[in-house]
Parts: sequence; C-alpha cells; structure tokens
Amino acid sequence: MSTVTHYIIFPFVRDSEGNLVAGQGQRAYSNTMARFRAAFCVGIRQGDETIVGAVAFMRTGDSRPVILAKYGETPKGLAEME
Repeated sequence: MSTVTHYIIFPFVRDSEGNLVAGQGQRAYSNTMARFRAAFCVGIRQGDETIVGAVAFMRTGDSRPVILAKYGETPKGLAEME
C-alpha cells in the first residue's frame, strides 16, 4: 500500500480579544504550492478580518506534521512541531 503525503495551509487571524485564531485549512498539491499559498495569503482581508499569519505543513501517513514554513504571526506552540 502506498503512503500519501498531505500538504496543508492554515491561515491565522486575530479575534476581537486579540488572540490568534486558526482559519479553515486549505489543501495544496505540493511542498512548493503550500509554501507559496501560505506566504501569499498573509495580509489578505477575509470579510472583516485580515490574515496576519499562516503556516504550511506536511503530513505523511500517520507521522507527526512537519512545518514547511511560517509567515507573519503564528502561535508560539508551533515551534514544538519543528
């Protein structure tokens, strides 16, 4: 059986209290696309919110996620995944 690698991007916005909140995850088809989309989305407005940060990561099979790139403001707890 083959192992599948998933590439995911999570954008982050600030809530009304100033806390970082993860937005909806988005799939990418490659490592390069995940990094590009994460970098590109920072600063984009979504409705009343502006994306202040994003993280791109990959996960293969049942392994732990591996961070590919972080841009802008991201939660401090993400450092544990690197």
